Amino acid sequence: RHCFCSTPVPSAASQAILGTGLFACVLAATHLPSHSPVAIKIIKAEAFQQYREIVQREAMVWSAAGQHPHVVRLYEVYE
Repeated sequence: RHCFCSTPVPSAASQAILGTGLFACVLAATHLPSHSPVAIKIIKAEAFQQYREIVQREAMVWSAAGQHPHVVRLYEVYE
């Protein structure tokens, strides 16, 4: 598998590619401030422009979910 993005995320240490799709890839990583295992979703800039509202809605849903043992926590969003 290949992830199109080689730009490092400042607060995470990337470990492996979990999956790729048409406009995003997901990496397994460690969130450095908390030392927690995380998944990082990286969206292609072109796709972000085309699907901006959907992506922003997804980020708002994750953020609004708060902390729950069965829900993924949103740590950070970068543009």
